[in-house]
Amino acid sequence: MASAGSPPVPPAGSWRVIVAGLDQDYLGKPFEPIPQLLAIAEYITKTLAICMVCGAPANHTQRLVASSERVLVGAQGTYEARCRHCFDPRLGQ
Repeated sequence: MASAGSPPVPPAGSWRVIVAGLDQDYLGKPFEPIPQLLAIAEYITKTLAICMVCGAPANHTQRLVASSERVLVGAQGTYEARCRHCFDPRLGQ
């Protein structure tokens, strides 16, 4: 039951939540919190990019510059989409 002044809580199952994000980092390791959200989701629509090397469906993010940081923000030309075949996790290290 909602307390006075707070909005009513809809019944369970009446919410639709849409989430977008990467599920792997540049090494191909799980990128939190997306794996946990995928585990509890009822429906999942996973969209893929297009590999910048061969044009196949791409499910990896290839880091193009060397860095030990897990995330590099705001740097254009730092990442590109890669398919499983063209992805090389050693390239960004």
